[in-house]
Amino acid sequence: MFLADYSKYFYFSFLSFDKTLSSLIIRTAHPARLTYEDQFARKILLLLEISGHGLIWISGALLWNVYRWGNAEMRPNFFLIGLILDVIIVGLTKAIVRRPRPRDNIEDMIATASIDRYSFPSGHASRSFFIAAYAFFVMPSYAQILITWAFVLSLSRILMKRHYLADVIIGANLGIVIGFVLGRFSNTHYD
Repeated sequence: MFLADYSKYFYFSFLSFDKTLSSLIIRTAHPARLTYEDQFARKILLLLEISGHGLIWISGALLWNVYRWGNAEMRPNFFLIGLILDVIIVGLTKAIVRRPRPRDNIEDMIATASIDRYSFPSGHASRSFFIAAYAFFVMPSYAQILITWAFVLSLSRILMKRHYLADVIIGANLGIVIGFVLGRFSNTHYD
């Protein structure tokens, strides 16, 4: 019984700490009221959000596979598999954990599924870090710019009040693991 009580206490303490730290990041970056400049910044952040949308990347991966049809190269296949695996893992985790998005989240996301009302883990962070990690192995000349993009996109998830810090950190780590495994496998077996 003691262990169950301790686990529950730790869990709720962690959630409280995560909310506090995320709020601190947001307060540091946002003034009390939205000005014209802040509204412009939000539009930029929305464009950044769209750049990490799953539909765009899965569509791109499908086109890459069609373009390489009949070619023995397996990298486009692994990229598509990674994106689909990422969506499945993030979706299942969101369905199980069901952590609500931050209270001040503005509901202006584009092309969402019902599971997207939950916050943990961040699908954008997971996807962007998967792409960056995969590129590290498969297209190293693009890796640096994609790693930068992944960091900026992930930070934007907190600044837009879409996610808490832990959502982004766990999502990023999930993406890195998927990208590392598939990128390394792709290079080892199909180089």
